[in-house]
Amino acid sequence: MDGRIHIFSLGDQTTSGMNFHDDVLLQYLRRNKYRIDQCIKQIQNFVLLKRKDSLMFERLPDEYLSLSCLENIVTVLPKRCPDGCTVLLSRIGKWNPKVLPFPHFKQLLVMFFLQLLRDPMTQITGFKGIHDVQGMSTQQLKYFTPQNAYLFYHAVINCFPGRYKAVHVIHENLPMKVIWNLMKPLLSEKMRNRMHFHSNGEELLDVFPSSVIPTKYGGKLQETFDILGFLRDAAKERDRYTIEGRPNIY
Repeated sequence: MDGRIHIFSLGDQTTSGMNFHDDVLLQYLRRNKYRIDQCIKQIQNFVLLKRKDSLMFERLPDEYLSLSCLENIVTVLPKRCPDGCTVLLSRIGKWNPKVLPFPHFKQLLVMFFLQLLRDPMTQITGFKGIHDVQGMSTQQLKYFTPQNAYLFYHAVINCFPGRYKAVHVIHENLPMKVIWNLMKPLLSEKMRNRMHFHSNGEELLDVFPSSVIPTKYGGKLQETFDILGFLRDAAKERDRYTIEGRPNIY
């Protein structure tokens, strides 16, 4: 992409001397609908965040990549929505901070999300998230401080080139209400309108085709995604690339 030189001639010292991979620039251009100023700002935010919290961007250590519990914390559903969106499924109540300490939990989320964003179709169509908060307690809630709530918001909205079409929270409980009260003031009206809360998983069938939703939530999907293999591949590749990015996955 020859436009790389012209784009970053508009930037400041934050990205001075950096030679970003063409595919990384394309991710941000797609995310921002080719609005150059917004694209530059988001990349600068990403660079500054990585400098400030570099540990969060390091690969998840090998001893954690063999934990079967990772499959229960976050994954991708094997089938996309009819509109092409990638569907993410997280189960925060399955996260045990004693097994996967919070710094490594952050590494897991960053590595998982940035690897997904290397898919060109996902860059264009975006994500829909399903967050099952069943079983969430003070064990997890104590890490969702105002500071950490802002960190997650800033990373996902202001730094990563993801397009978020809808977020569905199921099995809403008191800890989730506390988190929502922290997050709601940070979100734009557009994002607040894309948040949906459900008392149970079966209500997902009102907004998703049954073929996309796992059987445990009343759908017909029986396939599973090899999330451990996906994370191991992501970890290997993170050793080979710098902040300037990696090529897309086709």
